[in-house]
Amino acid sequence: MIEVVGYFENRLNYEVEYNNSINVINIETELMNDDCIPYNESTGCMIWVNNDMLLGEMECISPIITEVGLYKDDIKESVIGTPQLKINFEEKAVRLHITEDKLTIIIDSEKKVEKRCISSNIIFYLNNNKVVALECSDFSITEE
Repeated sequence: MIEVVGYFENRLNYEVEYNNSINVINIETELMNDDCIPYNESTGCMIWVNNDMLLGEMECISPIITEVGLYKDDIKESVIGTPQLKINFEEKAVRLHITEDKLTIIIDSEKKVEKRCISSNIIFYLNNNKVVALECSDFSITEE
């Protein structure tokens, strides 16, 4: 489970890459360094955050590829900035939905989206301050 405990006004730049041949998605920011602390978010998903609880890197290994996207029509609140994240392990599968212009990592497909946090090329979708999904634009797909 990824909980949002606050926001920074500045926005991070996210480098998003999906390796199709080994089914791994990697999101990295300029904050990633040796001081970032790694957390298992779920089976196959690691997240590194810095001392300010900001994302350094996220890696999802073998997410379930799905044709079903994220339902997000009733969003009532938006925030612009960078979320501060508290990570707790939760046994669940991470899903991945890919379209031509968006790559969506679905953390919890059972929850209804209530809020979004727009941070550069990633939108964090939330339910009760917990991340339901991350929608990435400006990403690359490799075949290495």
